[in-house]
Amino acid sequence: MCHGRRGPGSACADGRVRIKGPTNAEVTSSSGDKTYSVRWSDDFRQISSNDNASYWQGYCRCPIIAIVLALGRISFDANAAKPLVGVHWKKVNGRHKRDCDKAVDSVLQEVESGGDDRAAIVNAVERICKELAALKLSRGSMKNATQMQ
Repeated sequence: MCHGRRGPGSACADGRVRIKGPTNAEVTSSSGDKTYSVRWSDDFRQISSNDNASYWQGYCRCPIIAIVLALGRISFDANAAKPLVGVHWKKVNGRHKRDCDKAVDSVLQEVESGGDDRAAIVNAVERICKELAALKLSRGSMKNATQMQ
């Protein structure tokens, strides 16, 4: 399931992704107060992150998607992400009582009112989600992350 409608592209555009080694990286949250570890297998079939949604629910969330983008495993239009640089997603989500659709829509409205192309961002996210699904990544366990290295 693709849950990358918010921040993975902005994490790359903001410079919040740091590749630490051949099978591990870190992604800093948009608020800057958390750093998530991401690890993957040598063959890149398993990937895991210690963010809550990825860890507990098995979703491919922003840290994992940001790494997939940063490593070039799927194509990424950095220009589409530029209008999202600096968005503090945790605050936006809080303002919208964790309603992801409303949070995303409010940011896209701001982007559009600033003269940027909302459709380009939406299209880029849809393409990323399709390409991510095609990778058929399986969830690795952060508990067993040393086995994935």
